Amino acid sequence: MTQTETTVGIIAFAVAYAFLAYFLNKKIGRRDEVKELQKKVNEYQKELKDAYSRKDEAKIKELNAREKEMMDSMKQMTLLPLRTMVIILPLWFVIFYFILPALFPNYILSNMPFSLPSSIAFWQPWKNWLGARGLFIYATVFAGLFVELVFARIEKKIFQKQQKPQA
Repeated sequence: MTQTETTVGIIAFAVAYAFLAYFLNKKIGRRDEVKELQKKVNEYQKELKDAYSRKDEAKIKELNAREKEMMDSMKQMTLLPLRTMVIILPLWFVIFYFILPALFPNYILSNMPFSLPSSIAFWQPWKNWLGARGLFIYATVFAGLFVELVFARIEKKIFQKQQKPQA
C-alpha cells in the first residue's frame, strides 16, 4: 500500500468514526430532547433574572418553586449525552490501540510543511510528522467538526422548509 493510500485509509477510519459518533449522539444521546431541555432552562433563567431585576417578589417565589424541576432538567441535560460515551469511547480506544497499529504498523507522515502540537510535550512540543494514531486524532477532530457543521445546516434547511406556510 502506498503512503497516500494509507493516509486515505486512516482518514476514512476517522470520518467513519465521526459519522457513527454523530448518529449515536443523535439517537442514544437524544440531542433533540437535550435542546428542548436547554431551551426550557434558558427561559426559566431569563424569567428569574427579569423577576429579580424588577424586584417582583411574587414571581420570584413562583419561579423558586419550579427550581427543583429546573435542576432535574439540568441534570438530564448533562446525563443524556454521557449515555453515548459508553459506546463511543471504548470504540475509539479499540480503533486507537488495536486496529490502527495492526493495520498501519509502520506508517509515518513525515516532512509536513507545518508543525503540529505533540502529545510528548517534554520531548518535542511541536513536530512536522505524524504516525497513524496522530493522524487519526487530528482527522477525527476535523471530521467531527465537519459532520456537525454539515448536519446542522441540513437540519436548519429542513426546519426552515417546515416553517414556510403552504400556499
